[in-house]
Amino acid sequence: MGLNYYSPDLAFTFLLNSSGAVALFVWLVVAVSQLRLRRRYECEAPERLVLRMWGFPVLTWVAIVGILAVLVTMLFDDSARPQLLWSVGVAALVLVCAWVQQTRHGAALVELPDPERKPVR
Repeated sequence: MGLNYYSPDLAFTFLLNSSGAVALFVWLVVAVSQLRLRRRYECEAPERLVLRMWGFPVLTWVAIVGILAVLVTMLFDDSARPQLLWSVGVAALVLVCAWVQQTRHGAALVELPDPERKPVR
């Protein structure tokens, strides 16, 4: 709030860049997860893959490289660097908290529902 009164343009740029960096982190995790999980499903249960993605895995790799290119560009931009570094710090803090939570309480594996099975009512 204080930054908004001191320098509204700086506050807006900071919020825009930091939320953009977080969105890029989220989509990067989505793309990497798709690579890992789709490969696993192709080996273990190919019948469960009901949605076929054209261009897989090439388009997923293109998306990953594009996201990383934007993040690296932000790193070398003087106005975007602080927001990127704060976003990386927050992401690292979240990962450390998740790791601590997982080691304390153990990882709970979630079973995906079988699409062939009808829901119980």
